[in-house]
Amino acid sequence: QASLFVAEDGAVVLGCGGWLLDALRHMYVSPESTRTGIGSALLRVVEPDFLARSGHDVIRAGVILYAKAFYEKNGYEFVSMAADPRDGSEFYIMRKNLP
Repeated sequence: QASLFVAEDGAVVLGCGGWLLDALRHMYVSPESTRTGIGSALLRVVEPDFLARSGHDVIRAGVILYAKAFYEKNGYEFVSMAADPRDGSEFYIMRKNLP
């Protein structure tokens, strides 16, 4: 099971986000659209869709280091640090309990 949503302004893609299995995936906001609420708006669409269609009430996310504060602001909790086995880059494992 999976889903992907795109935020657009006319023909311009502002961002996207979705989920796959039990995890938030492909969250992206264009540099020109950061800090405008697009990312939070995408989460407000993705999370209820995940809850309704996945059968899970906890969503996980692998989060790049500079985005941790954004996810915390949106109710995600730090779980652990991890490293990508392909290149060793570090990221946060975060999770959110959905109502």
